[in-house]
Amino acid sequence: MVSGSAKRGSKRSRTVGATGTAADASAAPRYIAINGLIPLRDRQKLQFLSRRTRVPQSEYLREAVRDVLQKYRDLFEESPFEDDEPL
Repeated sequence: MVSGSAKRGSKRSRTVGATGTAADASAAPRYIAINGLIPLRDRQKLQFLSRRTRVPQSEYLREAVRDVLQKYRDLFEESPFEDDEPL
């Protein structure tokens, strides 16, 4: 999520904390907005699932990213991310 006054590529964009409010640099966890393309049918299913379970779509997407990073954790050996705590 980006602040309303920030423009794309602007250094003024802010990160958003778990509560959905603008977070300062010391707050954790920190989130950033990203864009990506998914098939339309997957989007429709995600919307349906979110409405049915009352779990935000963003939470399902964060879970998917965690699952992929966990799946490929061996590739992080000898990288700056090797010592990050387990997902």
